[in-house]
Amino acid sequence: MAIFCAEGAPGTGKTTLAFKIYKQAEEEGLSVCYETFRRNMAQDFIRRIGHRDYWVGTTHSICFRLLKLEYHYTLKNVADSEVWDEFCRKVGIPVDPTELKKDITHIDELTTPGAKIYTIYSNCVNTMTSFDDWDELPPRMKPNLEPKYVYMVTEVIDKWISYLERENLIDFPMMLMKAFELKLTPPTDIYIADEFQDKTPIQYELFKLWSKDKHSVVVLGDVSQCIYSFWGTSPKFFYEVRRRSKFKVLSPSWRLSKQVYDCACQLLRMSNQEVFDVDCVGKTTLMEIDFHRVFDVLKECRNVMLITRTNYHLYIIANHLRNYGIPFVGRFGWTEKQYVLYKFIWKYRNKIEPIYKSELLEYLKASNAYPPSTLKFIKISLQNELRIQDVDNYLPNYHKVVLNSSADPFKLLNLDEKQLNDMRTAFKNNHPPRTDILLTTIHGAKGLEADVVIVFDGITKRIMQTMMQDHEEYLNEYRVWFVALTRVKKTCFVVRYAPIKYSMPFLPRLN
Repeated sequence: MAIFCAEGAPGTGKTTLAFKIYKQAEEEGLSVCYETFRRNMAQDFIRRIGHRDYWVGTTHSICFRLLKLEYHYTLKNVADSEVWDEFCRKVGIPVDPTELKKDITHIDELTTPGAKIYTIYSNCVNTMTSFDDWDELPPRMKPNLEPKYVYMVTEVIDKWISYLERENLIDFPMMLMKAFELKLTPPTDIYIADEFQDKTPIQYELFKLWSKDKHSVVVLGDVSQCIYSFWGTSPKFFYEVRRRSKFKVLSPSWRLSKQVYDCACQLLRMSNQEVFDVDCVGKTTLMEIDFHRVFDVLKECRNVMLITRTNYHLYIIANHLRNYGIPFVGRFGWTEKQYVLYKFIWKYRNKIEPIYKSELLEYLKASNAYPPSTLKFIKISLQNELRIQDVDNYLPNYHKVVLNSSADPFKLLNLDEKQLNDMRTAFKNNHPPRTDILLTTIHGAKGLEADVVIVFDGITKRIMQTMMQDHEEYLNEYRVWFVALTRVKKTCFVVRYAPIKYSMPFLPRLN
């Protein structure tokens, strides 16, 4: 077995290399397992190869497919956060199921005992730690629990596992554990492990298992983007593979300029971490701006990503966007339904054609204009693209009066008042419907890119304390900000003094 290892900065074509290897293997009649960390990366790879492949997916999805062949599981057998929520209520543990769905940026962001216990359970699996010894997890992987719940952790986890077995269910941590315990491996000739820096200890053991008896193994990643220390990821796994493989540093970066890459690398140098010399042929620029200029940028630019360090910071920025009436997606952002309804009203009021069938139907449904039976009939009779006069044929008279007057058009909609107020503010400020403004944390932005990136500098006091107490967290934090600066395709703006109560500047001063 030959192992080939390639490491590259953002924009150096790691996934493109994986695609070329996959296609070459396909031409030679060889089967390939392509494994990656994030679902969007797996979906992007599937789009590239032009067809679905059973062994192309995330680590969890590949484990599930292996278990599906072994135990005939279906998606109905997968226990999600709602199943955990129901279980916690039965055993008397307070829980908020939404906590397990959002991007966690620091272990202290978890608030309910249910979310904390599940994280402990998941991290025991990630690090291959006995559930009885969960208290031995490092602080960065162990959320603080109230004393009365500390003594319940092992018991609750045992009950959960028994519940899964009794109901013939499997959750995501258990997918990894069972696949490893049963020594299940994808039956392919070639194994490509992308985003290798994101491996947890159990995923690294699965990698070693899946590498056996393969014609060749390809490892791709970037140690500088290893930022999930609270799940147990560590650069050491990449270093171990490097030592026993044919290793290559990819160059150039087609996305980043020397200015952006050098600034990002300055963070790594400040923390005495490894930096590779990479040619940069991108045209990206980096500059500092004041907070009030952010809203000018949003008006002038398209395809914008706003990034903060924590969900706490994110919430504050989201409120400012709402106050300015700026439509945005992502965490705390507009829902798809909000956007479609706003787009319909905007286009109708401004006589912009065409109006699409889906937009009109969503409006008629949200405004309770007709009973369901009538809506079904309308749906069948509509063309996909409509003119304003076509739309008028399907609107009740009262709706036409309101929509064509200066009256509040949003009063007709049956939506949450907060959502309606967001739409009213946007309409009042004359903001057109747009979905190209994404608000997310640095962790949520990993793997993504945008023409314009606005990075809000600053960490919380708790993160600073954790860095001082834990050397791994200290190194991890510098890598987090490396990721933030390298999401850009054209222009990256750093905002120093955002209106955040405890914003501790982190990034180095820009020249």
